Amino acid sequence: MKVVYIINDEFTKNSSVLKKVNNQIAQWYTLGIKTHLYIIGVNKSAAQDFIFNEHLEGFTYFNSPVANLFGGTIYRNLNRQLSVIHLLKTIKRVNPDLIYLREVQYFAFFDKVLRSRPSVIELNSLYLNEIGNLSQYKQNLIKRNQRTIFSSVAGFVCVTNEIAQQIISYQKPWVCCSNGVNMNAFDNQFIDQSAVNIVMICSPGMAWHGVEKLEILSNALPQYQFHLIGPTLDYKATNLIQHGLLGKEDINRLYKSMNIALGCLSLYKKCMNESCSLKVREYLMYGLPMIMGERDVDITGQPFVLEIGNYENNVKDNIEGIHNFIEKYKYVRLSKEQVRQLVSIEVKEKIRTDFFKKIIE
Repeated sequence: MKVVYIINDEFTKNSSVLKKVNNQIAQWYTLGIKTHLYIIGVNKSAAQDFIFNEHLEGFTYFNSPVANLFGGTIYRNLNRQLSVIHLLKTIKRVNPDLIYLREVQYFAFFDKVLRSRPSVIELNSLYLNEIGNLSQYKQNLIKRNQRTIFSSVAGFVCVTNEIAQQIISYQKPWVCCSNGVNMNAFDNQFIDQSAVNIVMICSPGMAWHGVEKLEILSNALPQYQFHLIGPTLDYKATNLIQHGLLGKEDINRLYKSMNIALGCLSLYKKCMNESCSLKVREYLMYGLPMIMGERDVDITGQPFVLEIGNYENNVKDNIEGIHNFIEKYKYVRLSKEQVRQLVSIEVKEKIRTDFFKKIIE
């Protein structure tokens, strides 16, 4: 099977999305799938990482010189629009059996791309729930554009069952396939420190991560050392270390000295209750027990997870329970087999690619 994989995400060089896509492509290769990756104008240094992916059959990075005369939203919209003809030519040349893409905003004639071959779209969020602050005109436009995309694809891969409910009315094939991890990277080595260390990694600008709740935690639990990777807070405390953005190696070193990890604490801000976040899977790769507000499609109910509820005062209302959980699990590391059974990429990508076969039959 040959697949053209289209990406138009705004990710950075060390992002979880980049890691996920690289791991997917590597796993597809072991399953006999040839992948041509087509990237439409994301961060250039991040995109260049794919050039060195030995499992790719081909790679195209589209970044129009004309669009580059502009910046910001104009650049992104114009570059997407100008990619259509080039993308159609690439698909004709590569002649794939299937097109796969992560959820994108519609741009003119993109439905022609999706209809040129059987196509499958991956849905990672309840996007329409996130646009309530926009004008009614913009909301209606986004809804219409989404309908155009969803009507043009042959099937859906939804990372949670909650997300799948939004596409039932299209009466098209779908599968729930959450995010998996590459077990070759598993490392549950623990470097014991004098303090009990609790880590939270986030991407800037993503309010549903709930980074502001670190202020409540660090105040209520001064005996523990909290670490924030990614965005920074105006709030300062002696037991809160704000590392800012870190590279992969620095993050790896830090994880080895952590006792507990924090997942999303404010997913309700996206009007969602269930997730399968990449950062939670990254924590699992280091064997870390964790505290989270949301339900996770793969690990909800596991003893090494404390779920404190998905609402505004979840941290404030559960300080005693959080303290008790930390004391119980602060020196516990998950085993490789525990993690493999729950989220291994081998299992997840077999589900995904079996669905591909169903679509092109």
